[in-house]
Amino acid sequence: MQLETSSRPPAMAESFEAAAVEVALAFMVTTKAVPVVVAAVVAKVLLVVVATAAEIVVVVVVVVVVVVVVVVVVVAVVVVVYSSISSSSSSSSSSSSRRRRISSSSSSAAAVV
Repeated sequence: MQLETSSRPPAMAESFEAAAVEVALAFMVTTKAVPVVVAAVVAKVLLVVVATAAEIVVVVVVVVVVVVVVVVVVVAVVVVVYSSISSSSSSSSSSSSRRRRISSSSSSAAAVV
């Protein structure tokens, strides 16, 4: 079986063949471009995910640093307040014991005289 291309003018047959070749080439280029397009889309998605993850990491690091600073400040304030209370209570107890010693020694001296 022979295709009847002889009834068509030669220019039309050549243009049909050229169009078929162009369609085949376009299909080949498109099918070769699909992995490139998919790779580009995947790269873009990964870039967005990595950028978002980097932003999340930065936010988490900032939050952790702020929490650590707040904890250190609170601990320092508690230590200062506790040492202040402790020193004031020890000084008041030592002064009251000094008063007791003075009063007991003066009463002993009064008893001796």
